[in-house]
Amino acid sequence: MASAKAITPVEVSTSDVAFLQYTGGTTGVSKGATLSHGNVLSNSAQNDIWLEAIFTKTARAAAALCALPLYHAFRTDRECDWRHEFGRAQCADPQSARHSRFCPGTGEIQFHVFPVSTRCSLGLLNNDGFHKLDFSNLLLTLAAAWRCRGRWRSAEQVTGCIISEGYGLSETAPVATANRFGCRNRCRNDRPALPSTEISIRDDDGKELPLGEVGEICIKGPQVMLGYWNRQDETAKVMTPDGFFRSGGMGFMDDKGYTKIVDRKKDMILVSASMSIQTR
Repeated sequence: MASAKAITPVEVSTSDVAFLQYTGGTTGVSKGATLSHGNVLSNSAQNDIWLEAIFTKTARAAAALCALPLYHAFRTDRECDWRHEFGRAQCADPQSARHSRFCPGTGEIQFHVFPVSTRCSLGLLNNDGFHKLDFSNLLLTLAAAWRCRGRWRSAEQVTGCIISEGYGLSETAPVATANRFGCRNRCRNDRPALPSTEISIRDDDGKELPLGEVGEICIKGPQVMLGYWNRQDETAKVMTPDGFFRSGGMGFMDDKGYTKIVDRKKDMILVSASMSIQTR
């Protein structure tokens, strides 16, 4: 029989590594985005400010239904948030979302927040049980992939909620810009930066462009990763000398300070690189 060993507590600081979130990044080659405890906690706090609108609309503890896979950057951060802030969270995966076994359990709770990945959303829209759920208490739905406009329009018809969008990457833990969750009347592509987040639109030489001109979206804030794990060469490619992360997304900033995405800098397939948000 192995002898028991004592567990020695270890002090953890905000600068310590929390986990590695693997991603294709801006090059398509898998790399580990090194996220610290400070990165994750900062992004949670930033989103809490956006979520204040949800707390003002429900008199009791809100419930969340998390249809996000384990590997998803949005899930690794947000499930802990939902459990802490809302008290209840039920998790699923992309495969189970399309099957009938996913929906019976959801009918037992009245859920107010619904974060979902792109693959899960497709499965749910093809799930007859999902269409029969009571969405009258739904206040907020967050879903991945900003280019899936047709799918979001289908979700609008099913849930009765209007659609808005946000933007983020694994390297930003993951949210950088988003519509205020309590807003109704706004353009879907109007997104201010989260608190304590700076957005700079730059050309290939790193020069900041005037308002209205399209360039690469660069992000600076407490949620930006420490770098790519054991890949200083790749880290150097995406971090500017003044601390901005080159997202690989192309867009411009209007005179209201809203960042609008128009394209990707490079032609490649990205998974979980951005998110969309649906609110009532």
